[in-house]
Amino acid sequence: MKKLGVEMSSFTMFTIENELKIGTFHLINYNQVSVSYELKNDQVSFTCKYDRGKEKKMFEKWLAQEKQIYTDFILLYHREIQKISDCLTFEGTILEERMIDYTDSKKYIFCIQYKQLVNEVKIIFEPSRDLVSFLYQILLPINSKGFLLMPESLETHLTKETLQRMWEPFRKKTKYRLDLLHMLR
Repeated sequence: MKKLGVEMSSFTMFTIENELKIGTFHLINYNQVSVSYELKNDQVSFTCKYDRGKEKKMFEKWLAQEKQIYTDFILLYHREIQKISDCLTFEGTILEERMIDYTDSKKYIFCIQYKQLVNEVKIIFEPSRDLVSFLYQILLPINSKGFLLMPESLETHLTKETLQRMWEPFRKKTKYRLDLLHMLR
């Protein structure tokens, strides 16, 4: 008998409220059926994104056979993000820092390896637009071919205070500190 596992061609997770996360994924073994989910209070519910004949039947077949495997995956993915949020202090090393100078703005990119995290975090600041992005690859295999290649945008999941804790140890260490004084204060 074939061992069942998570087989997705895409996966997203977004924070709507403190206790509510939503997202979508596409099922490789079920003709790329698009599934939406909602995670609230450690409970996951699924809906078929397109409520048409063939897609609906494939979704129902998947739900009957593999719902728990995907529920476990989503809960584990959420817990990996929560572990970052639970860190009180961050330490690490700046692996790379660079600035891209556009005609009307500048973008600052930092790759930081934190002692508390397995993979590096890419932090991107765009001061002229008051934007900051924290990108992190969560190491959970999503299919038999390996990991999803898109990193998670942590700023959509973590509080501003957590993001500040992540940046603070490096604020004074960067050669661009004066340009980024007002960022994440």
